[in-house]
Amino acid sequence: MKSLIDLSVVLPCYNVDSFIERTLHILTNHLNQLSLSWEVILVDDGSTDSTCSTISRLPFLNCRLVSLDRNYGKGRAVKIGMLESRGTYRIFTDADLPYDMQSLDDCLTYLKDYHYP
Repeated sequence: MKSLIDLSVVLPCYNVDSFIERTLHILTNHLNQLSLSWEVILVDDGSTDSTCSTISRLPFLNCRLVSLDRNYGKGRAVKIGMLESRGTYRIFTDADLPYDMQSLDDCLTYLKDYHYP
């Protein structure tokens, strides 16, 4: 069965309240420029700050929050995000966007060119 979403971007989040809104502005503005359907899965890994409430109140479309009851670590947060994703192509990056948006495009191109999945 073909996925209804082309691209899922998973963001593991831990105590990112101070910058997650900026991250989502940058990421969603970029994704809106692409000619594909997309979603962002934010996985709160048991943050002790206001990360969950901040994400919950932000008005970004195509963004979904998954909240973990405690801190399990980045690896598990990524795994859960990938399992929750509905995209044909799935990419994760850190919530502080350590790479520029061209890197996301390059990764997607690589996945498509080499016929993944």
